[in-house]
Amino acid sequence: MPRKGQRLKHRKAVWPKPALPKRPRPDPLAGQPLLHYMNAHFDWMRVHGYSEDTVRARRVAIRRFIT
Repeated sequence: MPRKGQRLKHRKAVWPKPALPKRPRPDPLAGQPLLHYMNAHFDWMRVHGYSEDTVRARRVAIRRFIT
């Protein structure tokens, strides 16, 4: 909000760029033997009451480590 006596800067309206269709990326861990154990660990975490945010964060970290 402008102060008393201050002018607002006017900007031209910018149209949003159209969204590009998303291409499916190949999974870099598709052939890893650790993938089965990793998914079993995440299932165990969900059963034992870990939040989905914690499971998601650990999944990202472990996938990055394995890759």
